[in-house]
Amino acid sequence: MASEARATCAACGNQASNKCDACKSDTNSRNYCGKACQAKDWPSHKKACKDAQNLYLKKALARTAEIAQQAWYVFRQNTWDTPIRKIIGGDDALVIYDDVMLNKTKYFLKFPDHLVTREQTKKAMLCAWCCHEPLAWMQILITAFIQVKTISYRSVLHLTKECPTGLNVEIEEIKVSLGTIS
Repeated sequence: MASEARATCAACGNQASNKCDACKSDTNSRNYCGKACQAKDWPSHKKACKDAQNLYLKKALARTAEIAQQAWYVFRQNTWDTPIRKIIGGDDALVIYDDVMLNKTKYFLKFPDHLVTREQTKKAMLCAWCCHEPLAWMQILITAFIQVKTISYRSVLHLTKECPTGLNVEIEEIKVSLGTIS
């Protein structure tokens, strides 16, 4: 039976049992036999380490956005509040004919799936046809997803640093104005 390949220190070539903590989830993370070799190798490893951390952040943010988007679609479908009579959708325009609000017997209505022929139309309706209340509720969820909290940790170099456990991003609002077709 062949023996497993042992990791070698990136700085001295000796057997290594430690990985760079900052980028250890990356496949290109470097191995070290100790803190002295890691410190010695830092100038040549710094860029790759930062790139690995940025890639991780990018993937985590993309996944957060994907989860928030799916949560939004489910949330809006379950809190649909506008009676719709007819939908005419094309590739570049969507015309929605709403029904009389006075005929509405309850606050939330069943989403008009029977009128929607394309998933893109459904998503456009779920995003555009709402008042401010759903946005306020989702803002709380999105903020919780990406809220930054810091904790102290000890690195391999035994330096105390502040490490974000969330994502260090800003939340911005985008305003979309809808027009009326006469």
